[in-house]
Amino acid sequence: MNPPKELTELYERKAKHQKGFLEFSLQLRQSLLRTEMDEEKKRRIRHLMSRGIRNEREYPRLQQASRIKRRRSDRYNPAADYFRCYLSKAISNVMTHLTPRYKNEAARKEFFTKLAEITEAIHLNVSNDRIIALFGRRDSEKLTEAIVKEAMTLARSSFDPNEETRHKLTTARRELSEFISSAENLLGVKWERSEKYDEQLMLVSFFDPWHSENDETERWGAIYYSNPTVINVNPPVMCFDGLRRCVIAREAVNLLTPRIADSAHRLYEQSEYLVTKLLQDKYEKEFWLIARHGLREVTRKDTVGDLADFFSYYESFVGDDLYKQAWSRLEEMTRLSLQISRVSEYARILDAIAARPVRVKLTQDEIALFTVLSDRPNMPMSEIARRIGASIPTATKLMERLTRKACLRFSMLANDRALGLEEHLLLIKTPKPDRLPPVLWRIPYCRDIYRLYGPTDYFAVLNVPEGKGSFIHKLESALVNCGLVSEFISLEATDDYSNMSFEYFDSSESVWHVHWDTWGAGLAKALNDRKTTTTPQPFQHKIERIRFDKLDLQILERLMYNSRSSYSEIGKALGVTGAYVSRKIHQLLRNRVFRPIAKPWKTGAEEYALVTIPCENCYVEPLVEYLNKLPAWRGAAVKGGFEGILGQVGVPSGEVNQLFMTLDDRLIKTRTANCSLNVVGMWSSLRRWLPTTLYSRDEGWKFEENKYLDLVDQHGK
Repeated sequence: MNPPKELTELYERKAKHQKGFLEFSLQLRQSLLRTEMDEEKKRRIRHLMSRGIRNEREYPRLQQASRIKRRRSDRYNPAADYFRCYLSKAISNVMTHLTPRYKNEAARKEFFTKLAEITEAIHLNVSNDRIIALFGRRDSEKLTEAIVKEAMTLARSSFDPNEETRHKLTTARRELSEFISSAENLLGVKWERSEKYDEQLMLVSFFDPWHSENDETERWGAIYYSNPTVINVNPPVMCFDGLRRCVIAREAVNLLTPRIADSAHRLYEQSEYLVTKLLQDKYEKEFWLIARHGLREVTRKDTVGDLADFFSYYESFVGDDLYKQAWSRLEEMTRLSLQISRVSEYARILDAIAARPVRVKLTQDEIALFTVLSDRPNMPMSEIARRIGASIPTATKLMERLTRKACLRFSMLANDRALGLEEHLLLIKTPKPDRLPPVLWRIPYCRDIYRLYGPTDYFAVLNVPEGKGSFIHKLESALVNCGLVSEFISLEATDDYSNMSFEYFDSSESVWHVHWDTWGAGLAKALNDRKTTTTPQPFQHKIERIRFDKLDLQILERLMYNSRSSYSEIGKALGVTGAYVSRKIHQLLRNRVFRPIAKPWKTGAEEYALVTIPCENCYVEPLVEYLNKLPAWRGAAVKGGFEGILGQVGVPSGEVNQLFMTLDDRLIKTRTANCSLNVVGMWSSLRRWLPTTLYSRDEGWKFEENKYLDLVDQHGK
């Protein structure tokens, strides 16, 4: 049996005797695909095809008048596109039949991932090599074998792609109307009042003579024509029920999106994410989240925390109302004739929405749970239930409610020194604030970058292997030479701190009452008492090295994104058993390589300040004691540019000035410490884990110093 040959012969027979509109569009595509023609004639031909007109005099007249010139001599085989419809229908049938068998979410995700890979191969129109490869490797891949077998069954049955496309087109037009209605509710925009409204809107399906998709195609699966507005869903997509609904839902969101957002690179991912808000079927949502990047190489390789999670990140703070507010801002910018050319510019809108103060009402039970989690965030649910005096099911529901209500995140604080790294904290002033972050981010050991508002522009965290500290000075010189830095302070962390506290939270009113007067007075007294009773001691930088391997680093990376991940979940992701992960984690905990931390984002204390306090060593302990009383903070004892404390301090919304005034009165004016105070732009920060691929147990951390400096020089200029 030779399936490609068999399907090719099938097309030739049907094209010769049947001549439906699908075959007609393929024959027209064959004659026009490699030709040059002015855009007006292309538009007129597409308009005729959108109306379903064939065998009319307009087509040959337009072709003759165009003075067609062949660009390449390679031949196009319409049979390949024709049997994509069979393969796509086969995938749809197999997905419908097999999906209910995968009750386990992880197994279902693996199934959808394979299904998406095969779908990509079918919808590549530039080359048929990947389709031919499907037939060649089917014996070693059960899913591929099932799809090929189903395709051949369809080919030998009465299945007719023409009739299928005609029938599904009727369904798709109804689906588009329903998705537009759902999108109106989500975005707060009426289709009739939207910028792209066109009462002549048409949804069609035929093979466009000039359109091919590859790994650079952004809105794959459908083509958008204007004047009048026509959405042409590729026939193979039309035959795949689940994929068709996803693509049409995406187009519904695009129709309601102001044109101002169309020019921002990769902002199309927002409409793709919003598809999951419009779909009703759970499995189709899961499949789309895997397959939505489709043929695009640029988004297929996104990692955790990249733009793929960009919109869900903001939504976790604001909720579904985020999109109504964002669309309102886009319309306002349109009225003001403003432009958005980059996602970073659009992010400023989302930053402003997410940063608005919130008031979350927390119960006594929830605060009790917070207290337990702040002490030990990775505590098993059974122990949490015992500590708060509840049953395990009750404690589980309470955890779910609290996580959702307070946008609770579980992370971890790593002891970089135990991993053979020095943690350098950089305070940078720059004349080019937009240029600096992407340059620093090219250094794989750059862990965090925060935008500051105050005397300093950026706070960055950079790890370097032990003995490579001189790199920081070379980096400073390179940044200065590029004109990216006007002031540079380097500090080395010697001890790390993190804490959250509800000491000042009034649960009856769900508000924070930080008593800045008494807090400041108590801090001043504690500092004065320590000064009169303690002889200053220099910082002692303790090196606590342990033996670890790349798997330890990969486990830590998973814990950084969720320190409450189960051992089995981490093990499955890394290809080891949950029991082995458990032993690894407990060993890392015993060696104090990390400690889990919990951080709420919606409790009414979402404003953060970066505070640097140069001071004598004897003041560190009382400073930490009093910072621990505030809603949240994370920081370090430091040495280098100065000795003292650096910390990101969370305060009740609207009270950053209260913190600044208190520190000014109690530390600066009393000459106890010369503090630097900055507001942190939390929503525009960049964060990631260490580059695990650059570590090996035999050679340690691979640190290509000259390469990183060359990158700074190359991209900084």
